[in-house]
Amino acid sequence: MSMKTPFKDLPDEAPKLDMAWADGADLMIGTKIVRRGRPPAPSEERREAISLRIPVQVLERFRASGEGWQSRMVDVLAAAADTTPKVSVFKELAQKLAQTHVAERSPGGKTTV
Repeated sequence: MSMKTPFKDLPDEAPKLDMAWADGADLMIGTKIVRRGRPPAPSEERREAISLRIPVQVLERFRASGEGWQSRMVDVLAAAADTTPKVSVFKELAQKLAQTHVAERSPGGKTTV
């Protein structure tokens, strides 16, 4: 009677432990996994992802203002909610948007978007 080994398909050697293997390993201190990546923001700076319907014209205006438009939109919302002393940012942005709006008026008095 021949005895079959249940582990016949397994290699006899341990896997090679190199830097590629170590880079994929979890870093642990005791029984706790140490988080990788960006550390969590302080509670007063945390943001929450939401879904919000914004008029297309408003969104286009913010996007047209260039890189950082999302932060400027947050500044305007914060100023409107009186949660931060950035009212000057709101006034400055409102003036820029008004100037752009006036500059885009066609000769017939209709606004072009």
